[in-house]
Amino acid sequence: ALNLFQGVLQGLRVYRINAVMLVIQSVGFAGLAAVLLTCWRPTAVVGAAAFLTVSVVVTAVPIWMLWRSLRIETTGATLAAPPEVWKPLLAYSLGTWGSSALFSLWIWLDRYMLLHFDTLTSTECLQQLGTYHIVENVAGPLGALGAGWSVQVLARTVHLWESGEKEQAGRLVQLAAKLTVFVLTFIAAGMIVFKRFLLAGIFGDTTMASGEILELVLVTAIVLAAQCMIRSYVLCHERAWVISVVWVVAVALSCGLNLVLIPALHLQGAAITAVVCALGSTFLL
Repeated sequence: ALNLFQGVLQGLRVYRINAVMLVIQSVGFAGLAAVLLTCWRPTAVVGAAAFLTVSVVVTAVPIWMLWRSLRIETTGATLAAPPEVWKPLLAYSLGTWGSSALFSLWIWLDRYMLLHFDTLTSTECLQQLGTYHIVENVAGPLGALGAGWSVQVLARTVHLWESGEKEQAGRLVQLAAKLTVFVLTFIAAGMIVFKRFLLAGIFGDTTMASGEILELVLVTAIVLAAQCMIRSYVLCHERAWVISVVWVVAVALSCGLNLVLIPALHLQGAAITAVVCALGSTFLL
């Protein structure tokens, strides 16, 4: 429900509200979870309950506020929006939802292919999935940081665009993309230096099998974070469908490369495919 409502807000061009919602959700979840895990009991159920509570509040309150602001009563009747208003709104929302769904499919696809198309035994395939999961837990914060930052950049970019400062909006996107790549690369370099401590000391991968693909997964996360910045400029043009088309190509490319590389290189083949698809989709966008 939260994701659907965010698509509506983006279609209505109220990106700042959308950005504030995500910040409140992230900070609220961190704060509430910390309190409950400390004062109640440190279990996954408590963490899930904290996330559910914050998500419900972050979804319900803005929906109620939007419902109130859209009620236009004239002579005791509520005026309906003209049909021409809903067509672009629906197209825009479907474009954003479609790109998110395709991105999720892309993330899921290589795991499925590692399990069902590799030439290794079932036990070895499952071990590869576990190794992949460890590396993603290490690189995941980079992607989350980039995605969260891009929401704030998008809100500012759209404000400049609709204020007639299109050239300045373009410069903002360029600056944000460069800074994002620079900062995340610096953080990733630190992760590589402390690779053994992160993978073996924290996540318990004493075999260090995850170390073989850590750099590739970090590069993928950095490139996708930069793509989030570039996407802001596309959304200013209201061409959300372009992003969906790009990810259709990325999913097809991922399927084809994985069919070739996974039987030959196994887990490393999937990681190489992810880098190629991230670079390719960003280049297309």
